[in-house]
Amino acid sequence: MKIDSQTLENFRKGDLEPLFLEIYPSLLRYATRVLGDNHAQLAEDCIQDAVYKVYLKRKRFNHPFELKAFLYTAVHNQMVDICRKHHLQVNYAKSIEWVENSPVDSFLLQETLDLLYHAINKLPDDLKKIYELAFEQHKKGAEIAQELNLSTSTVARQKSRLIEVLRKQFKDNGLMQLVISWLLTQL
Repeated sequence: MKIDSQTLENFRKGDLEPLFLEIYPSLLRYATRVLGDNHAQLAEDCIQDAVYKVYLKRKRFNHPFELKAFLYTAVHNQMVDICRKHHLQVNYAKSIEWVENSPVDSFLLQETLDLLYHAINKLPDDLKKIYELAFEQHKKGAEIAQELNLSTSTVARQKSRLIEVLRKQFKDNGLMQLVISWLLTQL
């Protein structure tokens, strides 16, 4: 999630739409990751409540990083409240474990995921599809080959190409190199 100075200034003046359009996808991924896919509606509710609370305090933010940190904290707090109110049985234990972790850890994880997703969105369509099937749907090479009507060796080459392209995009970012190395372990 990137908040530029102009978006912040417009937000401080009461224009919520540009900020909301920028932050919503990242905050939704963040909340859905914590609450689980089955509770996406609750994730949306907590984001809307958090954004409203932030909007009421909009004049206090002087830097985009302050606003971003406050947004993540507000969403974090809303998720804690939602978990407690709704007694989410399936993800409750996971949520409580997450709550005990530092909000900074969650913030850093989400920022890292946002960088990765942004890079993936820049990939050619064939590599995006390989990423989706291999890493998001956890399909094996043979399953991907069958679904895309490719040979398994072609799928393996495309996975390697995907990793190589991501490595080049993040050649100067040590943290992202570690994330990409982790992706290799998932192949």
